[in-house]
Amino acid sequence: MLFRSIYRSVPPIAGAEDAFRQLRQHGYLLATTTGFDRAIASSIFRRLGWEHYFAASICSDDVVQGRPSPFMLFHAMESARVDRVSEVVTVGDTPLDLQAGTNAGLRAVVGVLSGASTAEVLGREPHSDVLASVADLPALLASKY
Repeated sequence: MLFRSIYRSVPPIAGAEDAFRQLRQHGYLLATTTGFDRAIASSIFRRLGWEHYFAASICSDDVVQGRPSPFMLFHAMESARVDRVSEVVTVGDTPLDLQAGTNAGLRAVVGVLSGASTAEVLGREPHSDVLASVADLPALLASKY
């Protein structure tokens, strides 16, 4: 309960919701995976009003093995009815996020600095791109993927 209360006042990442909106408007299907359990993740998404942006939302308690195993990503693909890893770009802010994307064999593995890690830390992991913020994702996808 205490852990959940910590996330009641954390502000959203600047530009994240605009990025979600732009991606959806351009036909991208969005899914989210998180190391949080369902209770914490649901409370955060409900507070931010973000549930409607995502075709799937997979939490750590939805899989037997978390990151760096690729199972959350595969479960998100299954839930969103996506068949080919060659169509999936994963975005994450931790080394484990990037490792999971690499282990899944996805089309692209994008690190973002608008979360928990630094460019130095993320740069040590296999990745296709590292962005300053998740807010930069629509421009990257439009230009590269």
